Amino acid sequence: MDRTHTVGRRRFIAGLATTSTITVAGCNGDDTSSLAPDENANPEELLPDPPEGWEMTFSQEQAAGMVGAEAGYAADYEDPDGNQYDVEILRWGSEREAENDEYPSQWSVHVATGNFTFAGKGSDINKLTMLLSNTSSLTEEYIRKNNNQ
Repeated sequence: MDRTHTVGRRRFIAGLATTSTITVAGCNGDDTSSLAPDENANPEELLPDPPEGWEMTFSQEQAAGMVGAEAGYAADYEDPDGNQYDVEILRWGSEREAENDEYPSQWSVHVATGNFTFAGKGSDINKLTMLLSNTSSLTEEYIRKNNNQ
């Protein structure tokens, strides 16, 4: 292999790595994608971290089988003004099951990514969107463009 071909290949790989890093960091300018969790991820590990000034006041495993899901976890959050926000994350058997989930009617926000659904309700849709985006799997833009409500 000649040196020109080797240098070109290295530049391509370096460029690919840089692009991947930018995309993962969410800095690609078109932040409409999600970073779908591993298909076997534990929903508890996907719960959003409370934003600064917020508190997670309660969390519990859900009886996800009652709605046909494989696993689920729910949490309650309180914002600095004392408003309550509820979040639920369900893991389904497949992406298709997650997309066809008929369960969203009680939620203000309901988004599918991979074989997971992320749902939430609360008094302020913008604060709720911000809360849900505080997980590694969603961005605010993705939520706004893909909310099933």
